[in-house]
Amino acid sequence: MIQAPNTGPDKEPVSELLETIERWKSTFKCATVNVVLDDVEGHGREVTLCRIHFSSAEPAEEQNVLHNYGPLTFIRKALSVEEGRKLITAILSEGILALEGLDETQVQVQPKPLGHLSSRFKYPVRTGWPTHIMMANLSSRRKLPDFLPFVYDLPYFPTPSAAMTHYLQLGDTMIQPGDLQIVVPDYRARLRQLHIDGESISAEVECGTSKEEGVKVKIHASSGGRVASSTNLDVVNGKAAYILGFEPESVTALLVSVEDRKPIDQFILSLQSPFGNEDVVIDSIEENLLRIIPRGESATVEFKQTLDESRSREYLETIVAFANTRGGTILIGVDDKCRVTGWKEDIGKLTSQVAELCDPPIVFEVKTDIMLEGKPVTAISVPEGKNKPYLLKDRGIFVRRGASDRQVTRSELDELYNKSGRGAFPGLVYGFGPKW
Repeated sequence: MIQAPNTGPDKEPVSELLETIERWKSTFKCATVNVVLDDVEGHGREVTLCRIHFSSAEPAEEQNVLHNYGPLTFIRKALSVEEGRKLITAILSEGILALEGLDETQVQVQPKPLGHLSSRFKYPVRTGWPTHIMMANLSSRRKLPDFLPFVYDLPYFPTPSAAMTHYLQLGDTMIQPGDLQIVVPDYRARLRQLHIDGESISAEVECGTSKEEGVKVKIHASSGGRVASSTNLDVVNGKAAYILGFEPESVTALLVSVEDRKPIDQFILSLQSPFGNEDVVIDSIEENLLRIIPRGESATVEFKQTLDESRSREYLETIVAFANTRGGTILIGVDDKCRVTGWKEDIGKLTSQVAELCDPPIVFEVKTDIMLEGKPVTAISVPEGKNKPYLLKDRGIFVRRGASDRQVTRSELDELYNKSGRGAFPGLVYGFGPKW
């Protein structure tokens, strides 16, 4: 991860968080507070979970909730921005949680450094904008009860976790008992998409509270041993353009504030698929493929003249290998000599085999409407997996090395587990953020 220049000593996390809220308070309309109280026998009610989320949206009329299910009480309350800031100060500095209608409660917290999420990351929370987040451990980390009692006048939930998802409006958010989570979105600007057209690239920028002249874009791209890195690029009509001089395999785009000269948002992308994805738009798929095919098979490209059902395990091995490595694309209708021969038939059986024989399930995309040199070509695009390692039942775990698939070695298997990030929060960057 890129790290911005250090402009001074690191600030204490609580002070930095409160200064961030103060600096951006005009962009927020409210702070939504979610609290779960645990009725501990002999100790009264203790805070087992707390989440405070600042937002630019007006609070909904049904925002305020206090529902007591006996062992657990769920509270949701909309505060003003200033009330939210004071609540955080009391919790982090004084160890006191005080809300209207709730007895003052003592809490013990252990704050972690202030983290930063890009606008594209989903976990531990997704706001759609660059986000500052503080996670802290509460002293009352305990296992939730196995069930939630039925209460006639309240909504029914079979489990406490189902109630938490509803009352805390979690969505993609990752949070568990014993957590304090404070979410502060940065509504100044965000990166939306990258557009690739041969050797040129443009970054699409959406400005929120900032104007276009208030932000710049930096782009770094590489392909093989070639590298291109821009200085500050102007944003004009929502885009910043850069000519690379080669077709990129990986791109990092950084959105920077002119006022404080620090990063706002960041994309780090590996362009394994010739079709792009939600973050990358390839302006001409056919032209892109015609540039890729003459280079031959590679770590991310495999050619098949036809889809021979008797050799389906070979295709499955390649799909697993792509998912375990950098992702890639199988082009059916192209032979080993890089000639477009054409092929278009139903691949429903292969799709069923992937679902049945690959574990965990592998997500992939099929395109059958591609015409190259007047001939139909089918493409199977496999993104790099997020739940490695993937295995092919009865055959093992495969990785892609050069233009070949092979079974994984012990050291490679250890690396797959290490890179899977299991148990961590993908995208939560400590060390990158505090230097901003």
